[in-house]
Amino acid sequence: MKILSVTILALLSTTVSGLGETRQVLDDMSQYFEHTNYPDSLYEEFSTCMNKWGVERLEEAQDVAWREFVNYYFTGGTLSDPWGEPSTQGSQWLEQVQNKTAFMGDPYRPYEVRQRCNFVSNVAYYRSAVRVCDFKTWKVPVEDRIGMMQTFVAAGTGSAWAHGSETSVGSRFDTSSVALLITAAYQIAIRSTSASSQVLLTVSNNLQPTPFTELARDLANMPLNFSVPEWISYINSLQLVRRYRIVAVALIAFGCMTLLPFSLCETLVNDVLAPEFLRAAEEDFMINEYMPELKLLAERDDFPVGPFEGGISVFLKLVGAVSGLLWAFVFQERTLSFVSGLEGECFNLTSLGAASSPMVDLLTYLLHGVPNTEDRGFFTGGDRSSHPYPGSEFCNKDSSHALWHDRSADAVFELYAVVDDAEQVIIARNKRRRLEKAQNPNAESNMGGLRRLVGLEEMMDT
Repeated sequence: MKILSVTILALLSTTVSGLGETRQVLDDMSQYFEHTNYPDSLYEEFSTCMNKWGVERLEEAQDVAWREFVNYYFTGGTLSDPWGEPSTQGSQWLEQVQNKTAFMGDPYRPYEVRQRCNFVSNVAYYRSAVRVCDFKTWKVPVEDRIGMMQTFVAAGTGSAWAHGSETSVGSRFDTSSVALLITAAYQIAIRSTSASSQVLLTVSNNLQPTPFTELARDLANMPLNFSVPEWISYINSLQLVRRYRIVAVALIAFGCMTLLPFSLCETLVNDVLAPEFLRAAEEDFMINEYMPELKLLAERDDFPVGPFEGGISVFLKLVGAVSGLLWAFVFQERTLSFVSGLEGECFNLTSLGAASSPMVDLLTYLLHGVPNTEDRGFFTGGDRSSHPYPGSEFCNKDSSHALWHDRSADAVFELYAVVDDAEQVIIARNKRRRLEKAQNPNAESNMGGLRRLVGLEEMMDT
């Protein structure tokens, strides 16, 4: 009876105000840090984006996810997955060590947030979803834009669930959505080739090739179709690599293969990236299965792209996008643990990073040229500049991982834009080389397996 009572109270909390749960939680975040509600204009942009291109029920799904977040607190989670169990996230984040919890929402019925800045900073991913909707020069089809937008929405909600609740279900939602962020870029990149093997298409030897657009839709809409205790088993059923690091290494390897001699890429991956960033089983797969398949692809599709085929332009753009991601990883706390170990020992790394980010924005922009529609970092001055997420002015200096959320949200969007351009360069180059082989009836078709899955062959022939 007690559990039923608190659940009913939680359900009533947003309906009484007349606001959807997503907007209510954004207001709660903003009230806690800025003593005012979340700006109407920013929520209107986000809401419009979630309903763009004929997308249905995405906003409703996020409302359900946030309603269940509050409910999960009031019920204490479950017996097997209690609220506030730090061990669910492995090694602790700095905010956990410092015990920076917060109570947000109705002062007479507040809910607990276990890591305050690491929680609110995930709104930066919502802002990147809006960037996907607002970007004017996409070349990928609408289905891909929807998938990228839904991926950012899922990442914002999933990561906030993890850091706000410190539960196993939140952690699984988080890690899967982050892996999907990188998987989307990887799939767009590799589908412009003749890749058709399971290893190359999925970066695994046990998953079925599934377009990221389907994965993004299913993960973002999960709260509509499954109760919270069912989320982990449902996420486990998705044909998705759940550790983003191995997909990130594969993406770097692929980008290197398209632009540089394969021997250099092999040295980079086998001797540097795989040993440093992957677990033993992942390293073995990358070196002994993925890289040999990638080498065959490079030979079959005649990579790298020549400098006069657009290779130089793509190389510079990729350097800009990857540099932005590397800068974000400085503040992730776990990936480059030797860097985060300096926090508080020699200097305030987080404050230094927040102060330096505007210049990093400028330098990466000079390389990749992706317009900054959010008035972020160096490009300040607009109404949005102070609202990458509620409390950003404080949290970007106070929490390293919050700064990671802020920086990575920007960097992944810019990676999408660069990969979009790179795909077109590869497609155009493949067309030219296909024409050269037109008289050879046995010539290979440079049409990737994932492209066939989503029925985009026509794009290759126009």
